[in-house]
Amino acid sequence: MHEFTYVENGLYQANRILERVRALHNKAIEWGWEGTNPALGIKKYKEKSRDRFIQPDEMPCIIQAINADANKTAKDFLWLLLLTGVRKTNTLMMRWEEVNWERSEWRIPDTKNGEPVTVPLVPRAVKILFEREKDSKSGWVFPQDEDTEKHFVNHKRAWKRILQWATLLYWKQNSKISDWILKTEKELILGFREDNYFNQIVKQAKAEKVILPLDLLDIRIHDIRRTFGSYQAITGASLQIIGKSLGHRSTQSTQIYARLNLDPVRAAVEKATDAMFDF
Repeated sequence: MHEFTYVENGLYQANRILERVRALHNKAIEWGWEGTNPALGIKKYKEKSRDRFIQPDEMPCIIQAINADANKTAKDFLWLLLLTGVRKTNTLMMRWEEVNWERSEWRIPDTKNGEPVTVPLVPRAVKILFEREKDSKSGWVFPQDEDTEKHFVNHKRAWKRILQWATLLYWKQNSKISDWILKTEKELILGFREDNYFNQIVKQAKAEKVILPLDLLDIRIHDIRRTFGSYQAITGASLQIIGKSLGHRSTQSTQIYARLNLDPVRAAVEKATDAMFDF
């Protein structure tokens, strides 16, 4: 399992809290509050540059798990993240007036860098939005089921559920563990266990001293955005195009995609070494 992610996630959350405290007090000062910002001068913890994205062999499992989820709002929300690479918060707060059906575009009026961004919508994204718009009774594209005046917020619970199911699908592809997974699933069904399948299988593996492969639980929702940029890099898009599609203000944010995929580098190395020893 991913023991290192506990520390990594702790640092990540601490830095996000610090950012929020600093931003809240700066806004209060802007509105006339005469106090001082307690976060002023506090340095953020140094985080490692995160380069996690959904790998090609993981993607089918993620997609199958998303499609199998019973929560249609969560399913459509995650699909739109995959098809646009837009930030989670902007997608949660997406409104119908931001969609231009004629041009298949989504204009986000306010983004993290303070500037509006126009996002091209591929046909699959347009189809998802069109189906949602037909029955919509809210200004939000992704409203809450219980209160359509508010936007969807329960994405974390759905994402955890989807990652657990995707992990089981991923393990079933592993020849070393697939037979044990299938056998254990049948035993759980025969025993009418109502507990979460994933947790029960992990518990059973510990009891039987079965070593499970790495799971997919370390994939964060924000990694979907990085995945979008990564697949653009894999298919040969320039850093300038990737940055434009992700709404990056500077090229520095886009540089990570230059090192995520080693296939072009590997091909160049193989070509050079073939030439070197071709005698």
